[in-house]
Amino acid sequence: EQGQGQAQGPVEVMLRPEAVRLAPAPPNAEGNATVLSRAFFGHDQLFSIRLDTGRILRARLGPYGGIRAGDRVVAGVRGAVLVFPPGSRA
Repeated sequence: EQGQGQAQGPVEVMLRPEAVRLAPAPPNAEGNATVLSRAFFGHDQLFSIRLDTGRILRARLGPYGGIRAGDRVVAGVRGAVLVFPPGSRA
């Protein structure tokens, strides 16, 4: 069943790298992730980040600079995500 709403209980979430947003952590504030690596492709960049929970995500951002490996960042999500029951196959 497709729809919008809130899930009850544990779920697995599927995100497109383009939906993950990164911003430098503000001074004197903690981010929620650390940048592990950055690959520059000219028209965009692909970041690998480790959330403070230990989960590793990829984020695809535009070509602007300013975020580098080792930086603390604030990671968030923009747009819709796919949610599945735990252990299901997408």
